[in-house]
Amino acid sequence: MAGIVGAALLLTSVPMQAQTPPAGAPPSSPLPDDASLEAWRTYFRSAIRAETEVLRELYKVESEEFAVQQRVANLTARLEDVQARRQALLDEIANLQTDIDAAYLRMRTRLRYVYKMVNRANVVRMLFRSQSIPAFIRRWRAVKRVIEQDRRRFVAHQASMTELRLAKADLAGEERELAGLLAQAKQESAALRYQQERRRMSLEMVLEKIKKDRAFAERTAAQLDQYREDASSQIHDLTTENDAPPVLPPTGQLDFAGQKGYLNPPVMAPIVRVFGPQRHERLGTVTKSNGVDFLAPRGTAVRSVAAGTVRFVGDFRGFGRVVIVDHGDRYHSLYGHLDQIAVAQGQAVAGRQVIGSVGSTGSLSGPRLHFEIRYQGKAVDPLPWLSTVP
Repeated sequence: MAGIVGAALLLTSVPMQAQTPPAGAPPSSPLPDDASLEAWRTYFRSAIRAETEVLRELYKVESEEFAVQQRVANLTARLEDVQARRQALLDEIANLQTDIDAAYLRMRTRLRYVYKMVNRANVVRMLFRSQSIPAFIRRWRAVKRVIEQDRRRFVAHQASMTELRLAKADLAGEERELAGLLAQAKQESAALRYQQERRRMSLEMVLEKIKKDRAFAERTAAQLDQYREDASSQIHDLTTENDAPPVLPPTGQLDFAGQKGYLNPPVMAPIVRVFGPQRHERLGTVTKSNGVDFLAPRGTAVRSVAAGTVRFVGDFRGFGRVVIVDHGDRYHSLYGHLDQIAVAQGQAVAGRQVIGSVGSTGSLSGPRLHFEIRYQGKAVDPLPWLSTVP
């Protein structure tokens, strides 16, 4: 704001030939007449508005894309669950059909035996073979009981088969519905991605303007640093919650503290921002970097440095899409500016497991990975923990 006031004072003190600056660009020289002053004011107002909106627009685009990706992932998981249940039903139906066929065969064999037995000659022969008439009656009743048991078993199997087929039909309907929803979500995702690419192109034009206007870039960078400070406070609160279940190291492995100096980097890429105070060259302000930034191409696989449980998946201003992994004993690792996320909150991950890919979400400097290690909520320098530094 002081720069704008100074520029306005300069306009009133230096007489020059009147010119009108092009729209969207800073006036080439200060001018004393009212029209020129208004042109300067208009430029500064638009620059300040663009400065305020550029980061908001970036985060809005990224949040929309993330929400659609989450929706597609959720529908895909639901569809896979329905398909798995449907396959289980098909297996159960096949097994039950085998039982029905066996029961039918047994019942048919016994009925054929009874049919032969009711022949008059066979009845007389069976009567003479029996020790007494009561023994004959008991034998006859035993045969009838066995046949009745076969009949009941067969009827029960048929009823179970009917229920399974109805359940199969219900699941088929649910599967069709989910497949339709998933196709619709993917279409929406494609349309949204197209819109986002157009908006990103517009944003890149604004960012190019920021690079050309150095003061504008400095103010925007300062705003981004403030976002990071706010996010760091939220991350501190998140990583000091006491209600999370303890994370135990895998059998035969050291706990996280015991792996200091032996962790592989999350990506093999050069480090362009280190841990600790960072002094702004022009503004003279000092901001704190709570981690390191790796300069890696977009889409590069990001791997968890150690085994643990995913404690958080989401967005933080200044860091974009973030994954936080709990390694137990109040140690956490954080991975920011991600593009794709390959894990879910609460999921157990192994050391070196892919958790996402490098992106530029929340970054004004292009694709990169922001990496932190925190103990008891406080950031510590990650470099001494790594076995190699690219």
